Amino acid sequence: MRFLINTARAGLVHENALRQALERGTIAGAGFDVYWEEPLPNDHWLRRQDNVLMQPHLGGFTDEGYESLITPAIDNVMAFLDGAPVNLVNPEVLGQTPA
Repeated sequence: MRFLINTARAGLVHENALRQALERGTIAGAGFDVYWEEPLPNDHWLRRQDNVLMQPHLGGFTDEGYESLITPAIDNVMAFLDGAPVNLVNPEVLGQTPA
């Protein structure tokens, strides 16, 4: 069985070709968290497919994914508020020299 999973960009998948592949059984099903139109209209054909799993574009936010994205951002903000900013792109703005 073959499945199509797209969590990148909707434009990578030709919508009409996907519809034909699902209807003909060329692929067993599909999973998406990106869509050609967002929000996807309630009457969109994709919503009526029994062999399609859809979710919001949050598939990468596992505990580990969240940890690797959000924790460094929080650390950077806290360091700035503590007066010891890190990861500066333009340190000269704060009177610092690049490391």
